[in-house]
Amino acid sequence: MENIMSGVKNVVYDLDDTLIDAERVKWFFRQLAVRHGFTEKQAQEIYKQARNEEDGKIAITDERFLQFLEETLGRQGKQLDNEIVEEVFSEVEKEKEKLLFPGAVELIEFCKQQKIENSLLSLGVKEWQKKKMGWVGLDKFFNDKNTVFTVEESGGKREALQKLFGKDFAGKGVVLFNDRPDESGELLDAFPGLKIFVRRDTGDTRHNEEVWDGFMKKYEGRAVVATDLRGLLEKFKEYVESKECRSGDSCRR
Repeated sequence: MENIMSGVKNVVYDLDDTLIDAERVKWFFRQLAVRHGFTEKQAQEIYKQARNEEDGKIAITDERFLQFLEETLGRQGKQLDNEIVEEVFSEVEKEKEKLLFPGAVELIEFCKQQKIENSLLSLGVKEWQKKKMGWVGLDKFFNDKNTVFTVEESGGKREALQKLFGKDFAGKGVVLFNDRPDESGELLDAFPGLKIFVRRDTGDTRHNEEVWDGFMKKYEGRAVVATDLRGLLEKFKEYVESKECRSGDSCRR
């Protein structure tokens, strides 16, 4: 763990559930269905159907969800209520800045101060991901030059990292901020020099305590886990300052 920051030149951020609260965005989607009379379970099913193309590629956008909702309503002889749609999106407009996790901007700014290059890696449809980035102000930091989008859920992030750093990329000098232990483990296996800081969502029931314990044990020295982004930022600062001390620079207190 002591040397995790050694030689770091680039930091890459995942977007959904790492920098922004994607679960809250999904909640707004479900509200569109619930307010049209569907149960929460039915709303989740509509989202599930809209999320991916038949070939498995990520396809979800606000417009696609509305399309699937309208088709489901049509099969029941009902119509989409534009007033409900406007009401929900008005709520999104009011809350959009809250979708950014506390500590996100501080983390990005800290890396800039340390002369570490910032890049964004986003799993999702480009237009929809950029819309969310605009909602929370991340478009001030990330553009087409330092952002890679992928709709490939399987292996997409691995290919995106290679697109950012070249086909021979092995992970050296790069830290990734991510949110899932299974995906993070696959990336650590693929790139032996990569280091990952993982935001653990305690409300995510897909990965139990045993999974997290196994992940941290297997990748000790290459992975750092915290339950919120500010916690990861504080740990990240500790490693940066440790690196400065080892290199003979003055240590901040």
